[in-house]
Amino acid sequence: MKYPPGTKVPPQIPFVIVGAGPGSFIGNCAWLPALSAVGHFLLVGAAPSRTPEGAAWFADNARLAHENVSTSLADLLSRPHIQELSPIVCITTETPDHAGSIRTAIEGGAKWIIIDKPLFTGYEEHIQTAALLAKHPEVKIIVTFNHRYCSGIFQLRSMAQKKRVVQASSGFLQGWLKTDPGIRQSKWRTSHPLCGVLDIMVHSQDLTCFVLGQELTAVKDVALSRNGQHGLQFWDTGVSKLCFDTGLETSNEFSQAKEGHLDDIFLQLTFEDGTHALWRLEWGPEAVFTSSGNGDMDDPGQWKRHLRGSSFFEPEINGMFGGLTPPGHVLGWPDLWRALFEGIAGDIYRSTELLTADAMQGTLMNLPLPSFMDAGELHMAYAEAVGLSHRQSGALITLASVRAGDRHHLTPDDVK
Repeated sequence: MKYPPGTKVPPQIPFVIVGAGPGSFIGNCAWLPALSAVGHFLLVGAAPSRTPEGAAWFADNARLAHENVSTSLADLLSRPHIQELSPIVCITTETPDHAGSIRTAIEGGAKWIIIDKPLFTGYEEHIQTAALLAKHPEVKIIVTFNHRYCSGIFQLRSMAQKKRVVQASSGFLQGWLKTDPGIRQSKWRTSHPLCGVLDIMVHSQDLTCFVLGQELTAVKDVALSRNGQHGLQFWDTGVSKLCFDTGLETSNEFSQAKEGHLDDIFLQLTFEDGTHALWRLEWGPEAVFTSSGNGDMDDPGQWKRHLRGSSFFEPEINGMFGGLTPPGHVLGWPDLWRALFEGIAGDIYRSTELLTADAMQGTLMNLPLPSFMDAGELHMAYAEAVGLSHRQSGALITLASVRAGDRHHLTPDDVK
């Protein structure tokens, strides 16, 4: 970022990472490259693997001294030279290990924790961790819903604030379980009946809630199925309706077994004047598409593309994201992570008074961030409601009932 004249460039933020061993996907392919690229963070330690071999592999590849790497997060955070740095903790372990890693980080003195979604495999773990956080109000947890962080989504959000939305559809479509079920990502994506819901369906749910700015109150018409070439006991495909407090109902779908789709996450809005607006990752994260036709996404010819940097985009959005990449630049997935970590750095700098709000005005450092108690809680309640609605043949399930104690109690034996 560019600092105003006279502004002192803040020191890098020290961090440790847990769960970035040889088998890690998100830690090694997304987090570490993005944390390095934004320039505000400094890797000072890691607990990448439970095995000495995995820890040594990471130390050698990350060029970390072996005394800064451990097979245990608790052990790493207890070391005096690490404690002196007061690092933030980045958690990229598999989902079943999240609750324990959060507890260990808090007990080890961490004040900032960044964690991948989904937070947990069930809503009960959220309740238990929220109770722990209530005893440590100084701790802040940020959940990495990275797909929010591109100019196209922010422009769509601005449009939704200015024109009434009468219909919306969202989804996340992948094909890897149809064509290549043995790829490296499969272990952490196939270990729970609702893994597909927790992994990608919550991403498109989060985009819808973020863009619309309305309260999600219920879920209905859920139907989950298994279409991939894997023979495993989890649902890789599904649909649901999102019900908002305004009365608006939108559709949300996912599939990890839809051939011909790589990382096809999208959100389409229909406004009261009959026009449509679309953001679609596979068409470019730095663009919004509009149509006066029927809004068919399978008919690219009816859509007009508007790139970031053009007059179609709000000047504030052009300015904010212009500091990340020049107009017309479309790197895609890595840029989403870079923008998210810019926002996280800004939040930490602001909270620790290392940078003033004026110094970050109009930059990605002022991005609104998904926290444990808002977006984190919401996606866990949504996933629980999806499971309940599916079990009850598509019945309407309120999120209030989930928060009051209703649970889906689904097991792999329920998967047909």
